[in-house]
Amino acid sequence: MKKLLFNVGIMLVFGVCISFFSINVSAMEKTEESSKELDPIVAQDGPEDGINDQSSVNIKITKISDDVTLGNLISTRSAGWDYIGYSAFYSQSKTFYSSGGNLRILIAQPYTGPSTTWLYKLIEEDPTIDDTVKTFELPNSSGTYTVDFSVGSFVDGDNGKAELHLSKLTVPTSSVATEWYD
Repeated sequence: MKKLLFNVGIMLVFGVCISFFSINVSAMEKTEESSKELDPIVAQDGPEDGINDQSSVNIKITKISDDVTLGNLISTRSAGWDYIGYSAFYSQSKTFYSSGGNLRILIAQPYTGPSTTWLYKLIEEDPTIDDTVKTFELPNSSGTYTVDFSVGSFVDGDNGKAELHLSKLTVPTSSVATEWYD
């Protein structure tokens, strides 16, 4: 009798473990499925709004100079980049049009003292809801940085271009200067 009760007990524990395992596997599958869902903003976009794949942006940030005067950086205008404009701003740059592929923004910012964080967001404009291309942070030091993005998945609309602007999310009292290359 003890053996029978022991075997029944083992079977019950085993059955509970199997049930628990299958519930967890089911929950993991649902989590994986939900992580593949579109961002809520992107989900509201129409078919004319492009793919908007943030994972394809591949941002690269490089400090190229301690100088904050963009005009002194002639060497940064290398072959293969077309100059598309300049914008100095406190909170939001002008809008620039990229035909996709790679985008380079030179950002010249001052040092503003300890405990400052420079946080930026590259935004692709749409008629209804704008899309975040990438949010990124630059070190708090005086200088000029190149920030390269792959923006091909954000090209959309009748003009076949990505309409982009840069928003500065911190340090509203200091202006930054930017040059844009496509």
